[in-house]
Amino acid sequence: TLVWLLPVPPLLAFFLIILLTNRSKVLSHTLGIMGALLSFIGSMVIMVLAFQSGHLGEHPFTSVINWFPTGDTWFQIGVWVDPLTVATLFFVAWTVLMIFIYSVGYSNFGQPKGDHDAPGLPPHGATVEDEHGHKHRVPSIEPLYSRFFAFISLFAFGMYFLVVSDNLLTLFVGWEIMGLCSYLLIGFWYAKPSARAAAIKAFLTTRVGDVIMLLGLAYLYSLAGSLSYDVIFSEETLHLLTSTSTPI
Repeated sequence: TLVWLLPVPPLLAFFLIILLTNRSKVLSHTLGIMGALLSFIGSMVIMVLAFQSGHLGEHPFTSVINWFPTGDTWFQIGVWVDPLTVATLFFVAWTVLMIFIYSVGYSNFGQPKGDHDAPGLPPHGATVEDEHGHKHRVPSIEPLYSRFFAFISLFAFGMYFLVVSDNLLTLFVGWEIMGLCSYLLIGFWYAKPSARAAAIKAFLTTRVGDVIMLLGLAYLYSLAGSLSYDVIFSEETLHLLTSTSTPI
């Protein structure tokens, strides 16, 4: 159950920020950090439990549910925890949490609104007056502060979803979510021509790779009859793949 819940807090934070708290900067980054923290704690608990299991490499933890029918059978989705999953979760959990905490200062939280700042452009700073009546320039807060935390929350969900997936199709879905968020974050300052061009370039480059990956998944499914890890990594399937003339 804990593994199933691991990607949920960042996804919930994304929807809450978009729908409810987008006008409150404090609530937005609080929700984002809390979502990252809950997933971090869950990842650490899973890591401890994995260390206590002596045979996780030979017998990974897996749990599946039916997703959609495929003829006489069902395509199932689930979670998969093996030593590689545990190691990846450790680094993802720490990295995601540190990114959220760093982003509060990076986006100049606590600073005033800019004199001429506009959504889609980097903050240019604000003019403030001290107690002596002297004016000086200070950094200004990011105009789209809440949107930034919504995007990185969705990015975190995509990473967790990818890591705990038990089959290549849901792994691909997680990868696509991350690709979408990369595009949105690269082009976050969308009114800036260079950011817009970089986002389009990144989107087109990754989509070429994604199409090739999707074709590879389709071909693998035609050979193995499944995209589930436990089927693909079975001795029978591995023998079939090694004895078949295939680029996979």
